[in-house]
Amino acid sequence: MSSLLKEAQPASEAVFAMLEGADSGRLLQDSPWLHYSQLLPLDKCMENSSLVAFKLNDLLLPKRNGFPARALFPGWYGMDSVKWLQRIVVMNAQDQQQSTFYQSGMNRLYNRVTDVRGDTRITRLSSVQVKSVVAWPSDGLKLPAGRHLIWGFAWSGSNAIRAVALSTDGGKAWRPAKLDRQSDPYTWLRWTYTWNAAPGDYILMSRASDATGRQQPTDRERTRKDAYELNSCRPLHCTVR
Repeated sequence: MSSLLKEAQPASEAVFAMLEGADSGRLLQDSPWLHYSQLLPLDKCMENSSLVAFKLNDLLLPKRNGFPARALFPGWYGMDSVKWLQRIVVMNAQDQQQSTFYQSGMNRLYNRVTDVRGDTRITRLSSVQVKSVVAWPSDGLKLPAGRHLIWGFAWSGSNAIRAVALSTDGGKAWRPAKLDRQSDPYTWLRWTYTWNAAPGDYILMSRASDATGRQQPTDRERTRKDAYELNSCRPLHCTVR
């Protein structure tokens, strides 16, 4: 994407890029009929990892993936990776307020909303948060006593996963899980844990941490008032008989 933007020679006061897709509609009841668009910091668009993708596995993009071109921002949440990309508009701070991004009401979605003692703060979602999940066993599963291999996945956007821990008692005690390989940025990582299960009722939870020191929270932040970034540890109930 930076190659295209450099060819356009943005003015020195340019700080945003609006990415517009070919698909259109009415986002909210009181919104005009407009193209889907997202507004991103120009600095992010100029990073080497920010792409305009034309091919997938050396073939032209399938229509469902955004043919003929789509934006791709590895490590960021997917709503910014606009499909069916037809236009990139470079803007200064004043212009962005008049953009179709605001006119459509898209600025009201994908926001992190926190409230601390009446002080409400709204910031745009961007980097993927560190997270892990248990893929097996499934919630509510009944298992025989014995040895079982618990497994799942972990990821952390542009950061590598450093460790995954597992709890069988709802987060009171944690034990290290085994990573299947060395973690790389932008990728999911499979982890496993060998569990010698005695009869009883258990609450399984996994918790990941990444190379920057970020750790998956055990509970949802109480100050959060939105429904995004649901990366807290998810409890999973299991019975062993």
